[in-house]
Amino acid sequence: MLSRHKKRDFLFQVVQASEKTLDVRIQGNLDEKNSSQLQQEIEDLEYLKYSQVTIDMSEVAFLSSAAITTMIRLYKKLSAKGADLIIENPQPTVAKILHMTRLDTQLKIISLDTQDAKPIK
Repeated sequence: MLSRHKKRDFLFQVVQASEKTLDVRIQGNLDEKNSSQLQQEIEDLEYLKYSQVTIDMSEVAFLSSAAITTMIRLYKKLSAKGADLIIENPQPTVAKILHMTRLDTQLKIISLDTQDAKPIK
């Protein structure tokens, strides 16, 4: 399943959706406008029915405070029902932001180098 939604400098793509997992890819900067779009796109997919939601951030160079808030909201809603939010392949600048905000202690982060679900420092 491959679905694309493009607006401005932001691309949201459903890579795969199965009975239990949802894998999406985003491209572009996650600023205030794009963060609200990301949240809406994921909510439109009824993400709470999945036990695992993976967001590939390999092509995201920037996270704003609004993006961080969106990630926290998604994480809290998923974890409240026992589901996982996984951030996959964050670029170094994004990984640094996740570390500085301590989100790397809450979220499962998978890097290209290790393919292990662990924080990137």
